[in-house]
Amino acid sequence: MQHIGQLLSTGQTRAALAALAAGISALFQGSISGSTRVECACPAGLPPCVVEPRLIKLALFNLMTNATDAIKEGQATGGAPGVIRLSVSHDDSAGEICVSVSDNG
Repeated sequence: MQHIGQLLSTGQTRAALAALAAGISALFQGSISGSTRVECACPAGLPPCVVEPRLIKLALFNLMTNATDAIKEGQATGGAPGVIRLSVSHDDSAGEICVSVSDNG
């Protein structure tokens, strides 16, 4: 398994993944129903990693779209207001940055 920070290809750059995630989270919040909120736990100070920002944004947008679809299905049967959680964390001992998207749908 390859880690995001270990991939090398054209278009990659050193980037603050938390800032990318926070930006796409805010953009996505503006594009969805008011009955769903996006929570972003993206702490400042995480080390930069080598990524292709466009692809990271695309992947996160896709995951949050899937979460929105699941929430809509849950709300159709009387579910609670939707919550999408986007988080970025760092495991210093493993040298990894983890991005997670979850929902209550």
